[in-house]
Amino acid sequence: MGSYRDDKGNFHHVNDVQDIPVRFQGPEFMGQTAGTANAMTAQEVKEQYEKVAADTEKYKNPILNEREKTHGYFNSVAETSQEIRIAMQRAQCKVAEVQGSKSSRLINTVQAEALTMMATKIARIVNGNSKELDHWRDIVGYAELVIKDLESQP
Repeated sequence: MGSYRDDKGNFHHVNDVQDIPVRFQGPEFMGQTAGTANAMTAQEVKEQYEKVAADTEKYKNPILNEREKTHGYFNSVAETSQEIRIAMQRAQCKVAEVQGSKSSRLINTVQAEALTMMATKIARIVNGNSKELDHWRDIVGYAELVIKDLESQP
């Protein structure tokens, strides 16, 4: 009962989430599958992350190097963020199918944008520095914007 997107962007459905071929992203894993990465010791994983974090000349643009320390490897963040968005879109499609396109359970544009931005922040938290306060503050800020919008509606 799961699905995954392959390297070409195609979706595949599987009966058991353990059948999903998880690929670790980023130069620290060099495309290893979950099976080979799970065989790595915690120390090996830590060493690989430290090696990537120490590579401050990875990008010519120093801002990109700095952001990767807090936000995580961009390709991993992008994949995680898109997976969250896809899950939200699927849920909304199901609501529309069951309750119709006029359902009060469908989100409005302000909510959709806030959730999109939150998805990016969540992706940064799980792929980057989870202790970066700005990620958490941003999520709260987007939630406050939705609350303000909802309170202004009749």
